[in-house]
Amino acid sequence: MTKILSKFLLLLFLLLAVLVYTGCEKRKAGTYYAEMPVNVIAYKSKKQPISEKISLVGNMAANEYVEIKSEIDGIVESIGFEEGHNVEKGRILFRIDEKKLKASLAQTQANLKLSQASADRYKTLIEARVVSKQEYDQSMAILEADEATVKLTKAQLSDATIVAPFDGVMGSRSISEGQFITKGTSLTSIINQNPMKAELNVPERYLSRVDQGQDVEITVAAYPGKKFNGKVYFVAPQID
Repeated sequence: MTKILSKFLLLLFLLLAVLVYTGCEKRKAGTYYAEMPVNVIAYKSKKQPISEKISLVGNMAANEYVEIKSEIDGIVESIGFEEGHNVEKGRILFRIDEKKLKASLAQTQANLKLSQASADRYKTLIEARVVSKQEYDQSMAILEADEATVKLTKAQLSDATIVAPFDGVMGSRSISEGQFITKGTSLTSIINQNPMKAELNVPERYLSRVDQGQDVEITVAAYPGKKFNGKVYFVAPQID
């Protein structure tokens, strides 16, 4: 009985020793993990502006572009520009021979003078009831026709001098001095490319966010790595 009790007490002691050792190890492990440093990334929140951008592909266009054509028939008398050079608004580009037009103007002015005298005479006669109203109306119609002819001839004479419609750079010319040209002949072109325009098609869902004056940043293949700043100056009223 005493031996059995001794063995039981020894076993109980060993069990208590194992439990104490295990608890100490767990406590050590917990302490170890608790003391491990933890990396934390912190960021202080603050208010700042944000922007929403849309990337689009568009076409570049000149500010102004005109193909210059002749409005009358005639021989090119002189050319007043060099291809690829800058010109100012009002610069004389072409002069077309005016001799025939001046002769035609003199003739129409003489006809007008004659019809004016005839109309004045018929006016006096109609007041005296010597001629009919029909004859008087015919004289007035001739007078008006001659006045219109004089105005037309003066306009044609003015069209013989072709000037630059705006400041710009001249394109290539398709005619030479001394060449006979007809009405509608293409002579040259002039382009104003400062500033340039960019035509962009914006998706419909962004229409309400586009307005005049907004900033635009543009890049072009001709100048890689360079950015050009602009502003929205026009929003088309129709939607595709």
